[in-house]
Amino acid sequence: MNNIFVKWENAGQLRFFAKSQITALERNYNIKISDKVDKVIKPVEAPPKLDLILLEKRVLRNPFSIITVSRFDFPYKGYILGLVRAYGRLKKEI
Repeated sequence: MNNIFVKWENAGQLRFFAKSQITALERNYNIKISDKVDKVIKPVEAPPKLDLILLEKRVLRNPFSIITVSRFDFPYKGYILGLVRAYGRLKKEI
C-alpha cells in the first residue's frame, strides 16, 4: 500500500475528510503528504443541529441498528472490530 499511496500523492490524487486521516496515513505508511490543508475536503453545508429529543425517541425503536461505513483495512479495522464488540453490549442495555 505504501507504494500506491506514494504514487497517488505524487499524482495529486489523495483527498481526506479530516486532518487526523492524513496524520494516520503518514504515521502508518511512513510517507509525507504535502499541502495538507488543501487536501482536506471542505463540507458542502453545515451539519444540522443535533435534535436531542428526536434522538431519544430513535434510540427506543425496534429493531435497534447501528450503521457505519469504512474501509476494513489498517488503520481503521480496530474501529470496526470495536464497534462490533460494543454492539453486543449496547443491544443488551438498549
